[in-house]
Parts: sequence; C-alpha cells; structure tokens
Amino acid sequence: MHCPITGPELRKKPCYGGLDLSSRIDLTAFSLVWPVEDRFLCAEWYWMPSKAVRERTRKDGRPYEVWVRQGWIEAIEGPVVDERIVRRRIEQLGEIFDIREIAYDKFRAQVLQMDLTDAGFQMIEFGQTTGWYDEPTKRLLELILQRRIVNEPNPVTRFCADCVSVRKDVDERIKPVKPDRDKSGKRIDGIVTRIMALAVRLRSR
Repeated sequence: MHCPITGPELRKKPCYGGLDLSSRIDLTAFSLVWPVEDRFLCAEWYWMPSKAVRERTRKDGRPYEVWVRQGWIEAIEGPVVDERIVRRRIEQLGEIFDIREIAYDKFRAQVLQMDLTDAGFQMIEFGQTTGWYDEPTKRLLELILQRRIVNEPNPVTRFCADCVSVRKDVDERIKPVKPDRDKSGKRIDGIVTRIMALAVRLRSR
C-alpha cells in the first residue's frame, strides 16, 4: 500500500494513531500523525471488503476500484473487513515507526483493541461525542489554516476531507459530521481517524 510521506527520517520520531473499523461494507481507516517541529505530518491506510468495492463504486460514484488498483485501499476477501489483516498491518507499522498511542472507537474495536494491547500498543478509548471531538477538531482546523499540516497525496483522504462538515452542540462544541452515506455516497473515515490521532497527541503533551 502507498504511503510516500513515511520515509526513513520518520522512523525514530514519535507518532500517534487513530483507528475506525467499518460496520460492514464501509471503509476501515487508520491514521498516523507525526509532530515534527512546528508541523504535523499525516498518513492514512484504508481497507474495504472486496465484495463491496464494485458496489460502492457504482452507488457512490467514486473510483474505489481504481484506488484499490493503485494501492490506496486494500481490498480484503469476503463480505466484511477481516480484523486480523488490519491488526497485522498495524503491527507491521509498529515495527517501522515509534507509535506511542492509538485512539480507537470503543463501540467497534473491542476485540482488535485487546489484540493490539497484547501486541504491545498503548490503546486509548475514544468516545464518539462532541466532548471528545471538540478540541482536536478545532485544533486540526487551526493547523490547516496555518498550513502546518503535511499530507501524503492520498486521493481517498482528499475525498474524505471534501465530505467533512462539522456539527455544533448547545455548548458550541463541534464534531465531524457523518452524512447519510447510503444516500449521499460520502465518507469521512480518514479525517475522523486523523482527528482521533491528533487527540491522543494533545492528550500526551
């Protein structure tokens, strides 16, 4: 899978992860964020069930099949994403990079969280409420405006970024909005995991 931003100069630098498992036929996403001087370098990895790739391409009107061929999405055989494959990929990344902590969605990744904990990763439970998302979402928006985010040229992440909007609660706290994906064909998974990764970075300061 592609990840041109993650060169050898990053191998000894601390980084932070965010993990969002798909419910069934959607994208599963994993982000890593490296704080380097006054910038944040970001990279994403994606998985999708192979049986869903053609259907999502047709329904969403997005080139998932092309992205699979180009290596931006890893198509996994079967009707759902096999968590064992995701775990192995994260373990491989952990052998290359200094992953300090990984945020995960407690409602979907309980088994994978335990497996990754057993593999030596520091896993941080991340709630899916505005209280959890507010600070890191605002921080990401601020960093983007300051041009302090460095992205790999990943078309899937660009697509996710184009789909994102935010919702405020009564206390003016914000979180990224997940559109009605079956109707809109939009995905925001890669930005959600990036915000989660940034959140554990902010927590570790």
